[in-house]
Amino acid sequence: MAAPAPTQDLRRGLGELDSFNTMLLMEFLDGPEYSVDCVGDHGRLVAAVVRRKLPQAGSGQLIDMRQDILDATAHLAADYQLNGVFNAQFREGGGRPRLLEINPRMSGGIGMACLAGPNLPYIALRCFADGFDSVTVPPVANSMRVAEVSVATELA
Repeated sequence: MAAPAPTQDLRRGLGELDSFNTMLLMEFLDGPEYSVDCVGDHGRLVAAVVRRKLPQAGSGQLIDMRQDILDATAHLAADYQLNGVFNAQFREGGGRPRLLEINPRMSGGIGMACLAGPNLPYIALRCFADGFDSVTVPPVANSMRVAEVSVATELA
């Protein structure tokens, strides 16, 4: 006899309880995770760099300018009128990217994104100072592997 599906197990288990606290559940996403560092102009995506987090610890990240992720990010920017620097997180599941969260701030990996070409914080500042149509966004070096290196140091 085959084991019941995890969803069926969960429903059966919860059904046996008298009550339970409200829960937020999300499907298991088994694919790679993506971080998209962006600059927006009141809903228009001005610049974006997509980083794919590699599965092996210490192997860095890959600049992976997937069009479907860029399109999804542009739709999010338009739908939520995102402005300035922001970050969107996706994880792949069922062969397509799924949104995890939108952060209204720079990501911790913004430095890795900037290595690929566009200096996103500078672009945002220049856009705010001189207007969004006055700034040229450099091309992104797709397929570049990047990493942040941190070294423990004793301070006197």
